Amino acid sequence: AWFKAYGHWPAGEIDHVNGDRADNRLRNLRVVDRAGNSQNRRTAHRDSSHGLLGATWNRQHRRWQAKIVARKVRHHLGYFETAEAAHAAYMQAKKRLHINGADINYYEHH
Repeated sequence: AWFKAYGHWPAGEIDHVNGDRADNRLRNLRVVDRAGNSQNRRTAHRDSSHGLLGATWNRQHRRWQAKIVARKVRHHLGYFETAEAAHAAYMQAKKRLHINGADINYYEHH
């Protein structure tokens, strides 16, 4: 869809604004870098045992940990008693640190 509309391949990766990979309307497509595309995740990885984005078990502290990377800087958000609390801290930081929840770096496409 991108090549057909603009006549060239994008300088980065194509990201679907609404997260639906089947929705290839031009207004739903944007060009991002690899970090921007991966930070646009809305769900935990498939191999996650708990299914909560941003929550990981820290064996050393025996608590749930939340951390986030934004603009190539890692932010430690703290240790929590539950995975849900770590996830909530991550989601709050994501809203604050990521542009539109995704930390997107836009490229010129014209």
